[in-house]
Formats: sequence, C-alpha cells, structure tokens
Amino acid sequence: MDDEILAYYERELTFIREMGSEFAKKYPKVAGRLLLEPDKCEDPHTERLLEGFAFLCARIHKKLDDDFPDITQSLLSILYPHYTNPIPSMSVVTFEPILNNIPAGGYRIERDTALFSKPVEGIPCQFATCYPVTLLPLEVVSATLEDPKKPVRDARQALVLRLKTRNGLTFSELGCDRLRFFLNGQRQHVFHLYELLFNNVCSIECEAGEGRGAPAVLPLEPGCIRPVGFEPGEGMLPYSARSFPGYLLLFEYFCFPEKFLFFDFFGLERLAGGGFGDTVDLRFYLDRPAKSTLLLSESTFCLHAAPIVNLFRRIAEPIRVEHRKTEYLVIPDIRRSEATEVFTVDSVAASRATTSERLGEYKPLYSIRHHREMEEEPDAGAFWHLQRRPSERKGDTGTSLYLSFSDLLFRPREPEAETLIVHVTCTNRDLPARLPFGEPGGDFDME
Repeated sequence: MDDEILAYYERELTFIREMGSEFAKKYPKVAGRLLLEPDKCEDPHTERLLEGFAFLCARIHKKLDDDFPDITQSLLSILYPHYTNPIPSMSVVTFEPILNNIPAGGYRIERDTALFSKPVEGIPCQFATCYPVTLLPLEVVSATLEDPKKPVRDARQALVLRLKTRNGLTFSELGCDRLRFFLNGQRQHVFHLYELLFNNVCSIECEAGEGRGAPAVLPLEPGCIRPVGFEPGEGMLPYSARSFPGYLLLFEYFCFPEKFLFFDFFGLERLAGGGFGDTVDLRFYLDRPAKSTLLLSESTFCLHAAPIVNLFRRIAEPIRVEHRKTEYLVIPDIRRSEATEVFTVDSVAASRATTSERLGEYKPLYSIRHHREMEEEPDAGAFWHLQRRPSERKGDTGTSLYLSFSDLLFRPREPEAETLIVHVTCTNRDLPARLPFGEPGGDFDME
C-alpha cells in the first residue's frame, strides 16, 4: 500500500466531515435521523460508511492524479526515452594485465563486455564496458611538465610522457596505430589538463628515449589528439535514434563527466622504421603554461581504461495472462527484487505456458510507424504500453514498471497469449554504492 494514499484519505475524510457539518446545519431533521452533528457522528455505522466512502474517493482522486504523468511519460518515451529511466551507476575501470603475457598485436576487449563485482550481501553487481579496450605490452613510465628543450613556435611549456614497451619489443613492432588515455585524478587537475591538451597544444614530437635504437625525433600535428565520447557508438546509456544526440551528450555529461576524460593519440604507425626503440617521449608543446598547482604523475595518464555502466540484459519473470487485470507488474528477478530494477523493456512476446513456445512479438503502442499499420490492417491487435511508478514496497525508493495492452485507438485489449515473455535491461539500483574499491585481488571479474 502506497503511503501517499493516507494523505488523500485524510483530505477526503476532512472534506466529508466539513460538508456533514454544513449539511447538519442546513437540514437538522435529516441529519438527526443519521445522528449527524456539526463536529461528530454518534452512529458508528454511519461513521464507518463515511470512512469507507472517504477511502474510495481517495483512491479515485489518487488515480486521477496519477494519470497526469502518463501524458508526459508517453511523450518522452517517444522523443527522449532516457529521460524517464532511472540513472544507473557509472564508473571507470582500469584493466591491469600481466604485460609479459600480452602479444605484440595486443589483446582487445570489446564494448559491452560484462564485468562482475565482488558480492555485496551475496549479490554481485554486473557492469558493462562502454568503450573497447586494447591491452598492449606498454606502460607509462613518467609524466612531467618541462621547459621546451628547443625553440618551438609559440611554445612556452612542454608536457612530456615517457612510454616504455615490454617483452623486449620496440615501438615499430607494436601492432597498433593509436593509444587511448584516461586522465585520472582530482577534478580540478584533470579538467585543466584536458583543456590544455585540446586548446593549447601547438606542436607534438615523438622522441626516442633511452633504449634500443638510434636517437630520432618525429614531428606530429596537434590533430593527432582526438577527444573520445562524442561519437554515436560511444554512449554510456542506450538511446533511441529518434533522440537528438546533443541532448544525450549533455545528459551523460551531468551524470558522469569522467566519461569524457578520454583521448586518443594517433600516429604510432609512423614510428615504424624511424629508429625508435623500446622507450619514447611524447612531447606536447603548450602555447601557455599550466597552472602552478597542477599535479602530474605517471598515474594521471592511464592506459587500458574504459567507462563502465551498471546495465545488463535478462529475461524478466514470466507474466501469466489472467484476463482479470488491465496491467501487469514487470518483475525482473523475484529472488533479488531489492537489488534489481528495470531500466528499459526491450521486447514483449507471447508464449505458451506449457511448452514455452514463442507465438509472436507485440509492438509498443507509442511509435511513429503505426499509421502504416492502421492503413494496412485496421484491427492490428494488441500493443503494449509502460507506466513507471514509485515502488509500493515499504522502504523502497526505486520504481516499478507496469505493462498494459490496448489497440491503436487506445481501447483496452487483452493479449492473446497464456504467458508473456519480457526481455528487459536492468540495473542493480543503489547496490553499487556499497561496493568496496581498491581490493588487492581486483574489484571486478570478467565473464
């Protein structure tokens, strides 16, 4: 039972008592038969009737109020579906491979790779990577700010990154053309560093450091540094193609700005045959000096990192069609209801209760293509619609999804199925907030 119903009930009961007082003053004879007085009712049966009537009116009043969000939810579900969904937990993970076991060509971890945390109260949280990661036998040895070693036009300071290969390899033997870095550290430092890299780099040089091979210097253009996180395939949250991508970028920035602290460095293929050994200094010449308070170290520039989001796909608990309900609660996991919440419903299909045979898939009611179906087939069957409401479980601050069906004219219609199979994308609610970080054996395991 929702706690909000109590406020509606008290409001309706107060109104009935006030109106009963006015009624008793205006019609004292009739009120006398009902034992109504301006401030009390001595007949317990009449009092129970008034309380029961107030309870029914409270439910009707609350239902009318609850119908108002249906309009905005339905509109946003078409234009910007991610606005009505809960915000999942997000973070950045750094893979720590055994560099001696990585081949020269690297080892690629694809986007959407599942990562499982250590169990919290017996429940592991499941995350997914948002960027692909290429593990290379390479590490950042140092990161410093220095004065330019030689005159470079407009250069006032140089940011120097020293990279070193492992396994006896040289840079010409690495099978990659780019490196992806994550700026790790406190926000006041990394955001200033990000601004310097994309606004104030006037020249770039790759210089052979200590190691095998003759000394060499390779000049590169500032365009070799490119931002990450702005392309359509680099989003953290699933979104519809109908949504304006610029709004999604703003949404993700205010949810998790660290997602944009990645950048790609291109041009590594040009090091082949240039006399570069196992150590290279990347010199980023800046046309203005960094703040004196800027803190840098080798841990500021992280390789093998990617943002992760607490989203995973599963099949919700089967819904038995009872033909006595107008809506059905979508339960993602009945055994872990307090640690699992539906982010989106991906598909709804009909199935037989005995054989689990799929009989067909239902389409969402709110779509931009239904006018074609109306022209081709006026009686197109049932379409599903979702409504998200605050959870009615006591102490639960999450939301619940209710599934209902209607035709294209908004008339309620029951699905012609015995069981509904619902594919959903879920989150672990607030459970990731209790995860420990910095464990000696790592924080996540790959599937």
